[in-house]
Amino acid sequence: MEPTDRPEPERPQQNETPGAASPESATSSAKVKRRRTLWRVVKSAVLFGFVLASLVIGATVGYLHRTSDVFRVWWDETRAHPVTVIKHPTDPLAAFRPELQLPAQSQHTANILLIGADSDYSETQPVALKNTHGRSDALMVLRVDFDNNQINVLSIPRDTAVFIPHYDNKIHKINAAHAFGGPTLTQQTVESAFGIHTDYYLSLNFDAFQKVVDAIDGVDLDVGPLPLDYDDNWGKLHIHLKPGMQHLTGYTAMGYVRIRHNDSDLHRAERQHAFIEAMRAKIMNRDTFGKLPNALNQVTQNIDSDLTTAQQLTLVNFARNVPKTNLQVATLPSTVGRSLVYANVPESEKLISRLFFADSPDAVTIHVPDPPQVAARRSLVARSNGSVHRRRRRRRHFAPVVSPRETLGLREAKRGDSLS
Repeated sequence: MEPTDRPEPERPQQNETPGAASPESATSSAKVKRRRTLWRVVKSAVLFGFVLASLVIGATVGYLHRTSDVFRVWWDETRAHPVTVIKHPTDPLAAFRPELQLPAQSQHTANILLIGADSDYSETQPVALKNTHGRSDALMVLRVDFDNNQINVLSIPRDTAVFIPHYDNKIHKINAAHAFGGPTLTQQTVESAFGIHTDYYLSLNFDAFQKVVDAIDGVDLDVGPLPLDYDDNWGKLHIHLKPGMQHLTGYTAMGYVRIRHNDSDLHRAERQHAFIEAMRAKIMNRDTFGKLPNALNQVTQNIDSDLTTAQQLTLVNFARNVPKTNLQVATLPSTVGRSLVYANVPESEKLISRLFFADSPDAVTIHVPDPPQVAARRSLVARSNGSVHRRRRRRRHFAPVVSPRETLGLREAKRGDSLS
């Protein structure tokens, strides 16, 4: 029997190329390749960005380290105290603490003399003299209590009558101490007159004052119910402020704390207190924090102080964290005379005891001239200069004879330097 031809069953078709993947496998492989390529691009971009950022940061840090004293000190001190910085990660000034920056005797309390210095002008033209100490136009003593997180401030009127050490027991306005011997003699005068020993001083001229205020874009405060208007061509001071809340630039703020011809030396002290509070409120504002380095640069570049930059930053860091209730500001109790301000000794002793000697209130000793002493001294000097005889003859044109250095009448009225 012959075999019958039967069709062979169909076999699945095989890819002609051995080892070739299926379409699904090829698609999956392409996706993997794309992911790998994308990941390489991302890694390269991140690496490039990191390198670029490092270069920019490094260049910025290097530039600031070379040009900014404040940044250089901040950078060096932050690196020097890593443990403290790690413990306070949210505080950029963590390295500036009393226990790290101040000597042992000042780590609990410190008294600091704050001086606002005027320029010394020529006798013949309104030109500031160089290499001379001007009179102190603002004088404050700060008691910084690090343990109790408190600051006490005593403002001393610039025309307060005192005896300046080493000046033959003559009666002067306290602002003359700075003109005679700078911050050192001013410190000695404050201690001699009011029994307050100051550990450090900060002397800031008014040009620097304006730069600091402008560096934080000015301050806002209430000028009061009356306008403040004053023009002084010789001192280059022209102030015209309207009543109520005003924004003060560096120049107008300088005029606000200096002007006194509208009222008195005591009212000016009150304005200085109001400015301190407005300045403090501005510094505590978060929007201002980024402007502080520039403001601090202006301070360190224009200030005269026996505090290091690191110690000044320590004070700034402490002050910005003091609550308003722990800031006490007061003016020396005084009586305003014809040309001098006289300290009220009993009231001044009570105030100074409360602000500076809470632990030993009986330690306060005030040694200042009173009105009878000044009157007696005027009479004595007038007789010694022969002005009594001149007064009899020319009553309406009385003008005491004065020496260039020992001012009695005419120069005191013009400049307020001293009273012999």
